[in-house]
Amino acid sequence: DERIRHIAYLHGPSGQKLLILWPHGDKRAEIRGELPKTAQGRRPYVSDEDLKRCVIGCNLRRSPKALARDIARRLLPGYGEVYEATREAAESADTYHRVADELLGDLAAIFATRPRRRTDPRNPDHRLLLPDGLGSIETFGPANGKPPEAQLSLRLPAPLAREVLRLVRRRTSDASGDTDTRSTPRPSST
Repeated sequence: DERIRHIAYLHGPSGQKLLILWPHGDKRAEIRGELPKTAQGRRPYVSDEDLKRCVIGCNLRRSPKALARDIARRLLPGYGEVYEATREAAESADTYHRVADELLGDLAAIFATRPRRRTDPRNPDHRLLLPDGLGSIETFGPANGKPPEAQLSLRLPAPLAREVLRLVRRRTSDASGDTDTRSTPRPSST
């Protein structure tokens, strides 16, 4: 905004930072609490209602003590809650991406290849294109209490596909306690 002529920062505990903006010659200022970002430089989603809790307007004609009381009473309680929730969301997103990257690296090593990366580090891609047109692997970090996962898209000869699916069925049956590992009958072609 071209009207803004003065900017100042107040640094608080745990990385909290207040940005003070005021137009040149004006006696009203806006004090805005800065929110944490992920390692990729993105701020996790914050609702408009919560964003409003991170901003107040104030009159600069008031004494410094009165301004400090105003900030402490009107801004800090709501900003502190939103800041903490955003910090936790950013840490969770960083963990998700780190784990998904590690898993992708482990799976890539099986094929002696490297994951292709997007050029934009703010939008990480956890996807691996397999050599020889075999398909792709996409990895997901832990979320909502689930462990890391991988989604496979494979193009295999039919006998190998059957063998892979039998192995997957056997392993998932073992994990779920299902002991029925019989092959699923194929529909007849008559």
